[in-house]
Amino acid sequence: MRALKQEWTVVIRYTHDVENTSEGWRIRRVLLDPIHYRGNPVGLEFVKGKRLV
Repeated sequence: MRALKQEWTVVIRYTHDVENTSEGWRIRRVLLDPIHYRGNPVGLEFVKGKRLV
């Protein structure tokens, strides 16, 4: 069986929470907020509001 080719274009806004430590600025959290997508919507829920760090 041959797999179907999927194309998915996503425009995402990254929101960073940072803190100033004694060693310098550090990223505490990165939040993904998809603001536009094109293609198969399957998988969109995997990136929406996803905490990366």
